[in-house]
Parts: sequence; C-alpha cells; structure tokens
Amino acid sequence: SEEEGIILYGFPSPWQRRLFDLLITVGGVGPKLALNLMSATEPERLARAIALKDTRTLRALPGVGAKLAERLVLELADKVAELTFEQRIERLKVASHAPADLEALLTGLVQLGYSRRDASSALQAALQENPDADEQTLMRLALARLAPRR
Repeated sequence: SEEEGIILYGFPSPWQRRLFDLLITVGGVGPKLALNLMSATEPERLARAIALKDTRTLRALPGVGAKLAERLVLELADKVAELTFEQRIERLKVASHAPADLEALLTGLVQLGYSRRDASSALQAALQENPDADEQTLMRLALARLAPRR
C-alpha cells in the first residue's frame, strides 16, 4: 500500500504545469503517469502529438496503449492546441516584446463568431507569414484565412 501524505510536484514553467493539469483530467491518467509521459519525451512533443491527434506517437510512450492514446486525443486535442498557442504567445512576448496583443486579437476573432481553435490557427499562420506585423496587419491576415470558413 502506498504511504499517505502530501506529494509536491515542481515544473520548470507554468506551461508545463498546465499541460500536467490537463493530462490528469483524462480517465486512467494519474499524476505518476502524467509525469512519466512528460519525462518520456519533451513536453512540447507530447503536446504536439496530442494536438495533431497522432495516436501512433502516443502509443510509443510507456504506459500508453491504443485506448488511452485515443482518450488523450479525444479529450485533450483542442485544449492542448490552445495551450500550445498560449506557449507561443509567451515565447513571442519574451522574444520580441509583444509585437501585438495576440490574446486581444484572438478574443476579437472569437467575438466575431469564429471558434477559438480556428481563430488560433489563423493567427498562428498570420504570425508565421509576417512575424513583425502590427495588430491591424495580423488581424487582416487572420481574417483573410478565416473568410473561406464562414
């Protein structure tokens, strides 16, 4: 039997903590398995596999069978995709002193009726296309990508 007590977990970044918190919401994934998954591969690679619904990569991780891989993808793909975008925003803020308030742009697109996921994808693409763009340019590029989806 396991000893009762308090167990502390530490993470090198708030992003990794949020990924851990998401992982343990999935049935069959406790803190121990979540930590094992995050240390079996880089957390970014784990998040990417979930976001891209890559069950093959997930099944290659220790402790993950076909059913758990499917559950991870089904329950977390959208949440992890959003979390990964948030991580990119944080990196951009650090790297280039926030060329635009990306969160405000994302909120604006959602208020226009686009799903958070579509808006996030369009903004990511706009940023990759034109990393030094101001807010207006990013919004225009994102809207251009979203327009056909309406």
